[in-house]
Amino acid sequence: MACLPEPHRIRAEGPGTELNALHQTRASPRHSPPEELKNASSLFNLTRNLGGAVGLALINTLLTRRSDFHNARIAEYMSWSNPQLRAQMDMLSANAASHGLDGPKVALTQMIGRVTQQAAILSFIDVF
Repeated sequence: MACLPEPHRIRAEGPGTELNALHQTRASPRHSPPEELKNASSLFNLTRNLGGAVGLALINTLLTRRSDFHNARIAEYMSWSNPQLRAQMDMLSANAASHGLDGPKVALTQMIGRVTQQAAILSFIDVF
């Protein structure tokens, strides 16, 4: 699996890791002597929580990096020479101005929000 890009490798390894964790959870404290059961259970819970924290940190890092990547890729198409973008911005600006708002500023803010939202969606697709 080393030849797959990072998000695809994680997606392919995820189910196997989860199935392995199920057996570890059932077997770990079971084979401890009764006098060490409290310590074994505490150690197991510590490592489980630590692994969960590291996993969440990894997921958040991947989401942030992929979101930045997709944001940059989408921004490549956001040029004032693009007639579709100009038409969309004119429509958003006119709509905001009809409500008494600063049309160009609101249109730009809405377009930035759309780009950010699309980048977030694509990054979640990549990671999960």
